[in-house]
Amino acid sequence: MNTTLPVIPAGDDVSFPLPLIVAQKWGFPLAHVQIDAGYLYAVQDWLRGLTGETNNRDIQAKLKKQLLISNQQFPYQAANGKTYQVDFTDDKGLYLIAQYLRSTKARPLLAAIKAYLSEAGAFVDLVRR
Repeated sequence: MNTTLPVIPAGDDVSFPLPLIVAQKWGFPLAHVQIDAGYLYAVQDWLRGLTGETNNRDIQAKLKKQLLISNQQFPYQAANGKTYQVDFTDDKGLYLIAQYLRSTKARPLLAAIKAYLSEAGAFVDLVRR
């Protein structure tokens, strides 16, 4: 599992995952694991990056009930050095979360990130389905 900020490769590497580009562009860590099917990302890191809130358990619990996001649990090493099992999801799950969250004055980055994801075409397939 990688928990450091990713380094976006130079050039036009379209295979680099969009969630990692967003994490680097807005300066938040996004733990991720690579599996055969692609990448899975830590839901709590994504929420922290979008909302700026360090304790997002309430939001995450609400999302689990309301959104149909497939997730798996993987070990995650917290800042305190302890390892916990936390939810990871794919990029589509992250985009659903971004769509669901409301942009507010308390979440100034969320509007910018949503606009960036929208321009990148992340929401197009989700809307189509």
